[in-house]
Amino acid sequence: AQGGVMSIGGFLKQIENVQVQQTILLDTPAKLAELDLEPSFLNFQSATWVNMGDGEISGMEAEMRQPLDTWLPEFAKGLTLTASASASHLSKFIYLTKSGFGNVGSDFQNFYEKQFKASVGYRRGKLGANVGWIYNGRVFRQREDIAASATNPAVVGFRYYPPYSTVDFNLEYAVTRWAKIFIAGRNVTNARKIRYRVVEGAPDWSNFQIANSLGASYTIGVTGTF
Repeated sequence: AQGGVMSIGGFLKQIENVQVQQTILLDTPAKLAELDLEPSFLNFQSATWVNMGDGEISGMEAEMRQPLDTWLPEFAKGLTLTASASASHLSKFIYLTKSGFGNVGSDFQNFYEKQFKASVGYRRGKLGANVGWIYNGRVFRQREDIAASATNPAVVGFRYYPPYSTVDFNLEYAVTRWAKIFIAGRNVTNARKIRYRVVEGAPDWSNFQIANSLGASYTIGVTGTF
């Protein structure tokens, strides 16, 4: 009765001939001929995209939107709560488990295993505001099978981005019926996106690989409709 919406759903996606990146050592004339390369490229490495491997993505999604006016006193009316959640799973992907085919490539470079979003909006009279929070779950990037050597056993390694959260906001005020002034902030907590490389048997301090600062940004301006 208050205009709220709630939904939940599940999905299963079956994928064939996934795009996979391979690094090939061009150590034979036959491999050079496959790529139509001259003999001078012998023993070079080639990064090549191929379509191979089948797999599945399964998951669930939930979403809600609820105006809060019914439960609020008159002076606080105008608030709306919005939230969503999703959980996905990459399963049965040959290239994630077979030695030498571990890079998930560009198709899944932002495949979050979990993602949660929540925001509170306010709209009353000439004033509008919104504050939102986004939780991005782990992103799997690569499996590495490290072959055994004379001094070390074979081990398995993984590269992934651990979860991180961002906070955004915007505030606007209608000066006239056709013009508004606004201020907006993105990633105001200045969250970082970190990548780990975890190898079986390696010490914890060696897991950290790289950190990217996503940066906080603010925008102030005027928007209008003519």
